[in-house]
Amino acid sequence: MENQAKDIQLMKELFMSLSEAWNKGDGAAYGDCFTDDADYVTFMGQHLKGKKEIAEVHHMLFQGPLKGTTLDSTL
Repeated sequence: MENQAKDIQLMKELFMSLSEAWNKGDGAAYGDCFTDDADYVTFMGQHLKGKKEIAEVHHMLFQGPLKGTTLDSTL
């Protein structure tokens, strides 16, 4: 049970980091929440591979169509 509680806490912390990066419009920080070999599909259906590509694309999105948007981290 202790490991499960720790895993849940780590997931909450990761989601908080994702939300903070999104809300700041920080593509690099958003990308840092993922692994080097992560798979990510954007809301437009674009398949991204790895934290570097996730960071680059989100940087562009945060400067354009997602500028000023927020991610609610309420759990």
